[in-house]
Parts: sequence; C-alpha cells; structure tokens
Amino acid sequence: MFKAALTAALLRVCGTVLWLLFTMVCARTLSVEDFGFVFFSVNVIITGGVVAALGYDVTVLRYGSRYEKAGRKSAVRKLLSEARLVVVSGGLLVIAGFVILTVLRVDTPVTQDVSVAGLVGLSIVATALMAVNRDVLRACGKLSQALLGQSVLRTFVPLLMTIGALLFTELTPMEVLVFYLVGLLTSLAWEQACIARLGLGSQGEPGQNHHAKMAFSVWPGEASLIIFHRACGIVIGLTSGLEAAAFFIAAERVSQLGVFLSDAVRTAIAPIIAQARSDQEIQAAIAKSSILMLLSGGIGFVLLLAGGWLLLLCFGREYLQSFPILCVLLVGQLSWTMLGPTALIMNMQGLERVRSLVTMIATAGLLICLIFTKSAFTAGLVFAVICWVMNGALWYLIRARLGAVSGVFGVRFSDVRAVFSDGDEITGKLRKSLRIANFRS
Repeated sequence: MFKAALTAALLRVCGTVLWLLFTMVCARTLSVEDFGFVFFSVNVIITGGVVAALGYDVTVLRYGSRYEKAGRKSAVRKLLSEARLVVVSGGLLVIAGFVILTVLRVDTPVTQDVSVAGLVGLSIVATALMAVNRDVLRACGKLSQALLGQSVLRTFVPLLMTIGALLFTELTPMEVLVFYLVGLLTSLAWEQACIARLGLGSQGEPGQNHHAKMAFSVWPGEASLIIFHRACGIVIGLTSGLEAAAFFIAAERVSQLGVFLSDAVRTAIAPIIAQARSDQEIQAAIAKSSILMLLSGGIGFVLLLAGGWLLLLCFGREYLQSFPILCVLLVGQLSWTMLGPTALIMNMQGLERVRSLVTMIATAGLLICLIFTKSAFTAGLVFAVICWVMNGALWYLIRARLGAVSGVFGVRFSDVRAVFSDGDEITGKLRKSLRIANFRS
C-alpha cells in the first residue's frame, strides 16, 4: 500500500505543480475578470463531469476491483462498456441543456454564447469519460497509467499550448478553454490506449445487471460532493461577479496543494478498502490510510499556512488579498486530515446511500448559506464549518454501521509500525536504485 501511495504521490506532485503553473500563467497574462471567467468555466466543467458520470466511476472502481481480484476480466469489460454508454448519454443531455439555456438567454458566464456553451459541454463529456477510464485502470492495478493521464497530461498539454500561444500573440479566455479541452482529449486517448493493453477481451459476461442500481444510488452523493467543493467559486461568480470569483478561486487553487498528497492516499487505498471483507481487514486498511492522510495532510497544512502568501504573490500582487480566504479553507481541509477518508470508506463498503444522503444535506446547507454571504471570505468560512460537520457525521456513521474507527481516533501503534515497515522496504529499493545510478555514472 505504501508503494502505491508513493507512486500516486509522485504523480500527484507533478500534476499539481503543472496545474499551479498553468493557473499562474493564466493569472499573470489575463485580466482578473478574464481569469475568473476561465476558472469559473473550469469549475463548471469539473462539476458537470461528475454529474454526467452518473456514479459509474465509483461503480467501476468498486466492482472492477473485485472482478479483477477474481480474475473475471470479461466482467470488467462489460462493466466498462455499460459505463461508457451511460456516460455518453448523460453527457449529451448536459450539452443539450447548456445549448437550451443559451438559446433562452439565461445570463451566466458559460451560457452567454453558443460557442462557450458547446465548448464547456464537450469538456464535461470528456471529463466524465476520463473518470470512468481512470477508475478502470485503478481497479486493474494500473495506478501509474491512470494518474499519468488524469494528473499530468490533462494539465501539461494546455500549459504547453498556452506558453506557445503567448510567444506569438496575446492570450484570450476562449483560447485557454480550447487548450484545456485539447488536454482532456489527449488524456482520454492515453487512457484508452492503456485500457486496450489490459486484455479485457471483446465481450463481457452475461447477467451483470446490478451495476446501474449501485451507480444511481451513489451518484447523488458524488454529484453533491463535487458541488460542495466547487459551489463557492461558482456561486460567488454568479452573485458577486467574476472578479470576486477570481480571488476565491486563486485561494482555492493554492489550498489544493495541501490535499493532493491526501488525494494520492485515497487513490491508492480505494481498491484495498473495496476488497476488504472481514472486520479486521476493513479496520486495518482504514487505519493505514488514516495514518498516511494525517501525515500528508498535516504537512500540507503547515507549509501552506506559513508560505501560502508567497504562492499567491506569484499570481500577482492583487491576489494577496486572497490569503485570509486560503487560511479558512485550510481549516476546513483539516477535517479530512483528522477524520480520514470517510466518504471513500462508505462508498467502498456498500454504504453509498447513507453517504449520499449526508453529502446532499451538507451541500444543500452550503448552497443556502452561500446565498446570504456577503464576501468571498465569508463563503470560505461557511465552507470550512460545514466540512467539519459533514465529515463528523460520516465518521460517526462508519463507526455505527461498520464498527470501524476512521481517522486519528482509530490508529494504534501497531498500525503505525506496519505502515513504516512498508516504507522501509520502499526506501531500501530507492537507495539500491540510487547506488546503481551512481555506480554507472
């Protein structure tokens, strides 16, 4: 598990650095309002991608992991085909919805023009398909391939195209969105090439019809969770303007540096939690993931609290006013660091309906509160408080339903020793590689 988490972390580091550079380049070359428009649109794309996936990304990861462990590759093939069909259908409905809103002249940044609406709609479909492909690769043990497309190519391509465009002309918001779509399509092509090498066959097993039930039961929670994370930037853009949204999104982007290692832990541990069946296996997997999340999240919190203002300065001097927003967002993120991967545990252990209900209630509460907020800082403060309330509720439900304890409260000394013994093995391999490299040089 430590090796998988280390691999995921390294790729996440690359992806996060590239994403931060891409954001900074856009912030330094676009006006504050244009920057707000671009990343308001990106927030809509990311949110729409989860909505269009209709829960099949989580379903593919959960059942695909079990099929892979049992050697049922044809079952994985059928599940993937089913997921793609549903996702494309959902994505086409999303595109149609954006076009209709544009024709009806609904005044939002992404429905102001048919070309913008179409571009955002296509990006949403690509994002949803990427999520399904990524989780098939994760389920089949191809974590590096999954993260290379999702974390690296998705951002490296638009960053390269943006820098190239700046050598010849001034950058426009629409050009950035086109570059972002090209990055999504490149990543999608990479994932498809990796899946083709899995040897899943051309025809799946008959009779696997329970996937849709699970997908649609987990989908409200998945959609609510992504709305929960992206709602602040979107609502601020709609109510207070794109300039206010730009300052919030800048703080949001920097705050994500504090959780990308924790996200790597989630990525690595998800198949293991899904495969755990006995109470002892479940608690062991949860405890190890909680230790890794505590370490990674704690390091990120301290570093960003001390030096986050320097990163905001790289966006431009005007973005220094986002630092107080960054601080309250970091406090909200501590709930995942302290309480563990609560939502992931519930999804992987069959409690997706309860988890969906809690997430939907939290998201509804956040949206209601955001309507009455007067500033981006207040929105961040509301977000932080509801993060703790939501994760606290999920933590309690895990203990009540599974008898397992997530987060720091479920960690024992033996769990810490087990995690670091895995780490010693990996460290030994790295040292051996370095010695070989030094000898050859």
